[in-house]
Amino acid sequence: MVSESERLAVTREQGELLRRSVARYRHDQPCRALAGATAVIVDDGLATGASAHAACAVARARGAARVVFAVPVGSYQPMRALAAVADDIVCPHTPRPFGSIRPWYLDFAEVTDLEVCALLDSAAENQPVPRRSVPSVTGIVGAAGI
Repeated sequence: MVSESERLAVTREQGELLRRSVARYRHDQPCRALAGATAVIVDDGLATGASAHAACAVARARGAARVVFAVPVGSYQPMRALAAVADDIVCPHTPRPFGSIRPWYLDFAEVTDLEVCALLDSAAENQPVPRRSVPSVTGIVGAAGI
């Protein structure tokens, strides 16, 4: 059993790691305004849906007029649950039964902080984004009520 003090210590530690990552990714710049905008949230795959749900809810709470969630592969039930927080969901593959995300990728290597920063910098400068060797995926767009 985890004590309350242990839980609070881990929460503080993880919160500090998150704050440092956000500061590094944003170069200490403030968040972009989402009021009235369309927020497009992209993930590599959806297993439980917890982080996707949280990201969509944050975009909505920050004033996004529309929230679009895009993912190449996802578990059917969590995908349906996202309809509560996303206006549109793009997911070309919802295999049943759903095993895991990894088998759907030729390369499922973790993206490093350095790569994230380089991609964000390229996007901020409207520069072409360096691409990994990734096969293209043609998907379908569906309404949030999958």
